[in-house]
Amino acid sequence: MQYVAYGSNLCKKQMKKRCPDATPLRAARLYGYELAFVGFSTRWGGGVGTIWPKQNGMVWGALYEMTKKDIERLDGFEGVSSGYYRKMSIEINEIHAYTYVCTETNQNPPSSKYLETIRRGFEDWNLPLTELSGIQTCD
Repeated sequence: MQYVAYGSNLCKKQMKKRCPDATPLRAARLYGYELAFVGFSTRWGGGVGTIWPKQNGMVWGALYEMTKKDIERLDGFEGVSSGYYRKMSIEINEIHAYTYVCTETNQNPPSSKYLETIRRGFEDWNLPLTELSGIQTCD
């Protein structure tokens, strides 16, 4: 199954730790969405990434081929069983994949640590860092 990462899971080092058998495939664009930061993560010390529908919006991401075991691992990291994130089917260039969407709706800026992890992910995938330039952190 294919998974689309768009937040801290863009960082290949983090994904390798969380999902050792996942195969990075290629950069991707999620059209019709915008990146938002919501809730509060004690792990990160601030808001976490999610995507919201937005007409003419676009979010940079990366596509991974996932094993069943890696999907289970990532479900745990994303808090699926507690309802913090839910899985969402998504189509990218006629490829059926899934991603995670946070169930929190209260916007909250990310920590500099979280944003730095996303920045490393942008560098890993050669994505335009200018997309992150306007994001304010909570610290």
